[in-house]
Amino acid sequence: MSTDAVFVDGKGNYSETDLPGFLPSEAPLSTYINAKHIGENLLLTNHTNHIIIRTGPIYGKDTNQNIEARTKRLIHEIKKYGYANTPANTFKTFVHIDDLSKAIIEIINMNLTGVLHVGPIQKESYYSFYVKRLSQLGFATTNLLPFSINKYEKAFHAFDTSLNTQKAASLLKTYFRNVEEQSGIE
Repeated sequence: MSTDAVFVDGKGNYSETDLPGFLPSEAPLSTYINAKHIGENLLLTNHTNHIIIRTGPIYGKDTNQNIEARTKRLIHEIKKYGYANTPANTFKTFVHIDDLSKAIIEIINMNLTGVLHVGPIQKESYYSFYVKRLSQLGFATTNLLPFSINKYEKAFHAFDTSLNTQKAASLLKTYFRNVEEQSGIE
């Protein structure tokens, strides 16, 4: 498993043939992102029978029926302060855990190799994701405030790491729901 975060320039709509980048050591998350990049390179150069599955942020309930940590933190922030700020200018391909799980099983059974980007076709900003996700969970969204990240203040911020998932859509039967959809359709 890998991540959309390996695309550090932030142009978005990344395909499987786009090359990942490295972050300088002073950048936040550089250890994690650079390790993912190195791990991908090791697989690509040393193993012919491999599959690298790249995904954006994962959401949904775990086996204990707990929601994802990022949404829990946002709900806690709203309860504590009465509001929460979330970026409207950072885009991702958010992936539901149930869809990802189905896709992984399908990929294993298909014996695919190489690199595959999985998730819905539609990208979302963090703000639009949280509006839809909080509504889905029964929370009001009036206290969710959009803001824009300043590229001069966040020099290493990748504004759009959305994935082009057309290859997965053409190969897999798994349907990747958009955030506003309650369940996937097969």
